[in-house]
Amino acid sequence: MTLDASLRDWLRLSRLATDPAGRTRIVPLVAEMAAKHVGAAAALVALIDGETMRITAAHGCHDTAFEEWELDPDALGPELEEIILERCRKVSERFEIVRSAPLIADAALFGSLVVVFESAREIGDDSLQILAGIADLAALTLSSASQFDRLERVNVELRATRAVLEKTEKLRALGEMAAGVSHDLKNILNPLGLYMQLAQRQLASGEIDQARASLDEMRGVVRRGTDLLESLRHFSRQAPDALEQQVDLNALAREAMQIAKPRMSSGRRAMPHVIEQLADPPTVLARATEVVSAIVNLLANAQDVVSSGGTITVRTGAQDDGAFVEVEDDGPGMAPDVRERIFEPFFTTKGDAGTGLGLAMVYATMVRHGGKAEVTSELGEGTRIRLWFPTRDEPRPSPQ
Repeated sequence: MTLDASLRDWLRLSRLATDPAGRTRIVPLVAEMAAKHVGAAAALVALIDGETMRITAAHGCHDTAFEEWELDPDALGPELEEIILERCRKVSERFEIVRSAPLIADAALFGSLVVVFESAREIGDDSLQILAGIADLAALTLSSASQFDRLERVNVELRATRAVLEKTEKLRALGEMAAGVSHDLKNILNPLGLYMQLAQRQLASGEIDQARASLDEMRGVVRRGTDLLESLRHFSRQAPDALEQQVDLNALAREAMQIAKPRMSSGRRAMPHVIEQLADPPTVLARATEVVSAIVNLLANAQDVVSSGGTITVRTGAQDDGAFVEVEDDGPGMAPDVRERIFEPFFTTKGDAGTGLGLAMVYATMVRHGGKAEVTSELGEGTRIRLWFPTRDEPRPSPQ
């Protein structure tokens, strides 16, 4: 099917609204269409620009002075028609009569479409209806183009804002991670001084084998602390996370208990009774250092809430195509509003003694491993926090 010339013009105009490269052609095309399809000798488009109105396109009535010509935006209808006719007669005396139609769309006035005729006999009802139709379509097109321009500006601003937010979030996350690593290092390195004192006494007593064992424990503590600092360095460089490996949760639980043991025995209260209930969980893909740090955090929190000589239970097992390690205490438990917020960064019930980062770091560790951190607690019934890891063969992709 062949499109006639008028339909092609209408389609061209409607498409320009969404074409960034063609939006500047909208107004000249409107003037051309009006002159052609209304049967006028000339057509002009006056657009409102702030507090002024300008002739932005003219077809059949060319005057270079139009570019500098400022009109009153309130001068619409007969007033504008008279002004336009007077100016066009300076170009050619053949112009005799003028008609106009406002450009209104979405309750916004964009300006006016003005057509100039050489004779009143050329003006019929059909011509005026076509003029109104072209004006309506032109206004809708201008409105759509304006909205697209506004959306493009908003998108540019959003992209710039997102870039700033991403940088800010990176710095915030780096700050939180640095604080979290500091928190973890305090828990992990706390036994070091105790092991040194023990080794000194053992050496003084000639207990060489026991001193060597204490030095091995100290070496392990220093290694874990170094690994944590290395994870912070990798994060600050946006380096890939440490490789995941198949790990034995029982071994990691025992290592965490060994790290936490000196802290438990160094306070004024009686050391809590630690019960091991280690089953035979399947191995899981994980970053051993992060998991040990998470379990140490759970043990430290449990020690803080149990009464003197209280009980802390460490369990492992298999569940739902995965494996878990959990720490349970017989402390006072939590109210529902506290239980719902314990994984929030900087939320703490310890006052100045707490950073609110320990359990937040635990939760982040589980998210990175594709697992879950689940808490079960009621007032007067203690607290149990379970870390569940899925069993899988392939490492998870590094977070972006």
